[in-house]
Amino acid sequence: MVKGEDGFVNIDTIKNNIDDRFYWDKNENLVLFTNTTNTYRTEVGDSVISGLEQETVDYVISFVENEKCYVNLKFVTKFIDMDYKITEGSGETPYIISLKYTNDEKTYMTVKDDIEMRTKGNYQNLIVKTVDEDTKIMVVETGKDWSKVRMEDGYIGFIPVKKLENEEKQSANYKSDKDEYTHVLLDKKVSLVWNQVYNQTANNNLDQLMKNVSGVNVVSPTWFSITDKKVIFQVWQIWPM
Repeated sequence: MVKGEDGFVNIDTIKNNIDDRFYWDKNENLVLFTNTTNTYRTEVGDSVISGLEQETVDYVISFVENEKCYVNLKFVTKFIDMDYKITEGSGETPYIISLKYTNDEKTYMTVKDDIEMRTKGNYQNLIVKTVDEDTKIMVVETGKDWSKVRMEDGYIGFIPVKKLENEEKQSANYKSDKDEYTHVLLDKKVSLVWNQVYNQTANNNLDQLMKNVSGVNVVSPTWFSITDKKVIFQVWQIWPM
């Protein structure tokens, strides 16, 4: 969807095609982005991002309509290296949002003469739009007589092969910011015990309890807590009987 000058994309499209680290929490009315170091939170309909620091942006980050969440592409490109273009619609012609985010090689060709792009590879099919001579377009699929092409403004259709010339290859290189989650590995067999306690002060007895125990290299806590500036989370572990 387009609102004002901003393009919004369904968060399911973002998660399934661009980056799955975006999340919509329906119950808490939040849109989140998470990496290895931080979680960025913003309330639906708001312009404030809470992360390591709080930031106010000059656009609405998200909204919900018909039980679907739409996220502003300005928010997406804050974390993801990608390009997008919004082509304005008029009359019955809708707006077009074109997204570019994959690293691959594309084929581009130049249109020889003014030509009408069709909805299918046949002169009897509907006209998408007129393409001017010397326009450079991306070839999506090459056919025997007609090729499926996409223009820079997002329009997709078919043009006769004989009307295309000067083939060239272009590579798109978008920076990957996928995080590497690190963990500790033991290069030997794990010998684990549970430290069964019911309050925090009981942890002080761990050294005494382990004093006469041999062969143990991992102690699993009964519970642990994570504290940030606003909330404390407690995770309780169930131990085997």
